[in-house]
Amino acid sequence: MYEKDYVVWAFPFWLWLMDKHIEITNYDLIDYESWANKGVEGLKQSVSEKEFEFYYDNSKDLKSHTEEIRRVLNHVNFNFIRKKPIFEDLVREFNNGGVCEVVLDAPTLDNKSGFSLHRVVVLNITKDTITIHDPRVEEEKPNRKVNKDLFIKAWLEAISQPELCVYRKESDLFGEE
Repeated sequence: MYEKDYVVWAFPFWLWLMDKHIEITNYDLIDYESWANKGVEGLKQSVSEKEFEFYYDNSKDLKSHTEEIRRVLNHVNFNFIRKKPIFEDLVREFNNGGVCEVVLDAPTLDNKSGFSLHRVVVLNITKDTITIHDPRVEEEKPNRKVNKDLFIKAWLEAISQPELCVYRKESDLFGEE
């Protein structure tokens, strides 16, 4: 459940989607297996101190996600690629029909101070711009075009461990309709 100013962990959502035959591929450097096996201490060992403090201070109950992570890691529709994503990964996944979600550094994106990780969905990629669905935008249409260089800076440079999450209908994997 979303609460303003709290981290929204994707694990319950991922489990729900995967049970509905959506395959999820996640590119990330977080050691989810360590978190699943060692609890919150495993997360602490796999992210920067700054990120861990943010997660710890802004999560309702960080410990409660340990079991969800175990279930995610063991789900047939989950594919984990433990690596730092690169822009070409995003372009390839997007061009192959994946719904791509990334975590951006909101202060970099908006040129404001502070620390906040923020999930957005990529709607379009052109030579110079990336169109994203940004739920923080308090307008009727929360889609915005971002300069490609600013997007890359907010995604791949401002965050020490950027993430790319790709959603696909299971049937898309086998060329079925």
